[in-house]
Amino acid sequence: PTQSREFLESSTAGDRSGSFGVLFEVTAKRSILIQTFAVKHFGGNGFNFHVFTKSGSIGSSYSDASAWTKLGQASYGTLSSTLNNPVTLPSQNLSPVMLNAGETQSFYIACVGNYFRVHEESAGTVVENSDASIAAGLNKYPYDTLFHSSTQGLGSTKYMFQGKLIYSYGVEPPSSSPSDIPSVVPSISTEPTFISKAPSDVPSLSVKPTGAPIDPTAQPTISTAPTVDPYKEATIQISIPSQLVLSGFQMPTSQVKINTVLTLLADTIKARASVKLNSNQRVKSVKILSINGVPFNGSSSRRLQDSALIKYEIILEDICSTSKCDDSQTVANALYQSVTQEMRASIDDGSLTTAIVQSAQAAGADADALLSAAVESGDFGEVVTTIIGLLGDFYPDWLG
Repeated sequence: PTQSREFLESSTAGDRSGSFGVLFEVTAKRSILIQTFAVKHFGGNGFNFHVFTKSGSIGSSYSDASAWTKLGQASYGTLSSTLNNPVTLPSQNLSPVMLNAGETQSFYIACVGNYFRVHEESAGTVVENSDASIAAGLNKYPYDTLFHSSTQGLGSTKYMFQGKLIYSYGVEPPSSSPSDIPSVVPSISTEPTFISKAPSDVPSLSVKPTGAPIDPTAQPTISTAPTVDPYKEATIQISIPSQLVLSGFQMPTSQVKINTVLTLLADTIKARASVKLNSNQRVKSVKILSINGVPFNGSSSRRLQDSALIKYEIILEDICSTSKCDDSQTVANALYQSVTQEMRASIDDGSLTTAIVQSAQAAGADADALLSAAVESGDFGEVVTTIIGLLGDFYPDWLG
């Protein structure tokens, strides 16, 4: 069974203010696993949240991007000021953070495209419960970059995050030296999200996109090899080879810019694919495999003109509702349909294009190759399904 979620609500009485970025510190009173945040807002369109963290206090690193680690991001086309307020960022979009008693961790929540709610407070203001405390911090304006130098709250006036810190209880570290007898209590590990530079299939080279759709097969390839997974329950993992045609895009020649573009595309697709997933589902990773048939292995610098056929892979997981996973076909079909329908809708209504361009604007000059990009079309093909922790055959009836 999964651990129950706890939360610490931050709702203070200071003057209400709009913010595009807030930095604050969390101090644990016991071991907790921070999973996500719920963010209060004013409603509107075009919310693109980015979450960063660093060990210890904020200190003087509030404009130093190299001092922070990105946990993930989440995008919303529209948010109502009365419904889903605060909005809970999908935990499957963020890497969790483990804190032991007495440890302090800093967090930075930025939003590109719209602002959210913070309160002005005096220095030293905290909200707390028996598990953790949140200390008021800084207000930031991520204009051309998420770590823009414009910062408020360096004096006596601070800014308090408004919403919820959502977490579960971690395993307390031992209070004395371990004995030679192994413990029966397992440690908690987390699996970081990453973008692989190595393609799984090497396609033939082409300087122009063909635009041809991928023909889905009637029966997916099955893998039943057990693997280590953070979920306790029997889990289905599916991989969806996908493609999209991007116009107005030129691949930069700088390797730094290439890596920025590939990571930004993968993060944006991951956030969009996660929009309608429930708490048992997650996008494990998105891998950009090739552009116009040129595979990316971390060293490609070929310049591509006008438009690009981008092939990528979405890897998802869902928990079966039974220990034997005998509902696997229903679970897998529902997950596949949910993700592909949301991706197609975001391509058709232009929201995927908007999210890519807004993320490129926030990333600055390293992502300028995407500032004029537009997603023209997309398609999804052959599915590879793995039933984790079970041995047996599974043949989903793919409908998409």
